[in-house]
Amino acid sequence: ELQLLELHKAVATGLSAVDYIRGADFNTRGLLLALKTGQPRQVAWSLLIEAALRAAEGAHRRPVVARLLAEAGRIAEAEGDDYLATYVRRTTGIGDYLTGHFAEAAHNMAFAQKAFRERHAGTVWEVNNLRLFLLMSLRYLGRMRELNELVDRYTRDAEIRGDRWMQAGLARGMNQIWLLRDDVARARALQESAWSPPDTGFFHLQHWYALLGKGGLALYTGEPEPFSRLAEALAVVERSLLMRIQIVRVEHHWMAGRLAIAEGLVDEARRRIRRLRKERVVYANLWADLLAAGVDPRPETLRGALAQSEAACNVHA
Repeated sequence: ELQLLELHKAVATGLSAVDYIRGADFNTRGLLLALKTGQPRQVAWSLLIEAALRAAEGAHRRPVVARLLAEAGRIAEAEGDDYLATYVRRTTGIGDYLTGHFAEAAHNMAFAQKAFRERHAGTVWEVNNLRLFLLMSLRYLGRMRELNELVDRYTRDAEIRGDRWMQAGLARGMNQIWLLRDDVARARALQESAWSPPDTGFFHLQHWYALLGKGGLALYTGEPEPFSRLAEALAVVERSLLMRIQIVRVEHHWMAGRLAIAEGLVDEARRRIRRLRKERVVYANLWADLLAAGVDPRPETLRGALAQSEAACNVHA
């Protein structure tokens, strides 16, 4: 049964990074088995994975996530397990990110990354995972200078180690960095050359990151009819289980709305604005107002977008 518990933990952890729903299924099975066998550490691991999965549902799940983390932290303290305690801090940061608390996320993930590197050998996967979430948090916070520096540092490290998974994550997930540097050729080359999961009929997070990169390139280079060109891929995302993850859903509608405005599709842009407002989180409201200002750039809509920007800064600074 202990081997089976480890199997469920490994599969749930790995799958959660690419396939949220199937990872959740394995973790539920593992949690039930851990509770049955009465292994405290295994229960804590399952609670931590469950906390991250619940956080993915959105900001309204934050109280549930806090309770799961508190129980896992209690077990780590009772067992005197520093590695488990570090994992609690790591999952706290990921939960902060997924529920839209980006400043807390950056702080907790930087702390956990340092602890893993200094106190726990053999934690390359954990450190890689934290680095990607940290970079995404910095992007939401607008801390672009720090983001630039870390992307270069992490890319060099991944290349030295021959870490294709991390290289692909950086190339796809942080593709906009090269656009920020006005290096369209590098952005396009990384987008096209990065490793991608094999085509198995499922739509994974890595496929979504690739779509975000294509959308960013289309907008930055002024490609004609960008929404129509990517409409089929956008529809695939909307049929996928990834749309159950709030932060994916919000970013997806934000990108689709910008593509629609660039093509002059006002009704489509307004539909995305309505979708964003339904999320009831600060960053979605901000993006909804920015899209509204793009559709109807009158002084009052521009003032609304500015007010939301200030509110977002106050919440996430």
